[in-house]
Amino acid sequence: MSTTVFTILLYFSMLFNPGAITFDRPATVEAGVAVLNEQYPDWVEHYEDDEFDCSEMSALVSQYFITAGYTDVQVKSGYNKDIGGHSWVVVNGNIIEAKGLYVSDDIEFYNSFTDRGRQMYNDIDWWNSEYMLDNGLRGYIE
Repeated sequence: MSTTVFTILLYFSMLFNPGAITFDRPATVEAGVAVLNEQYPDWVEHYEDDEFDCSEMSALVSQYFITAGYTDVQVKSGYNKDIGGHSWVVVNGNIIEAKGLYVSDDIEFYNSFTDRGRQMYNDIDWWNSEYMLDNGLRGYIE
């Protein structure tokens, strides 16, 4: 599937009732992350504060896993006095570092953040980032 089609389907999956658009469920969380890396090979290079940062990246990653049929998907966020705020995704107990798009086993790092639980911000708008617009959404939502 082309990146443009993949991105458009992710966007429209947010607009319709859950289950209206689905992706094949990857056998493992790691396989799901591999699908995202295949679709967005230059993902990491497009991190931008307040535009396409860890909160938008986490929202997009969680939307993919929800659309792929996973039910235990959480966007987590927290604050660490040395690092600042951060968001990541937990799918079936697996921590996904959305900023780098990989499965992490560094539980101590994520435990160092003051837990804010599942928290979404009003600035979540990954579909408006230049990166996502350039990957198929321009013309559909502008």
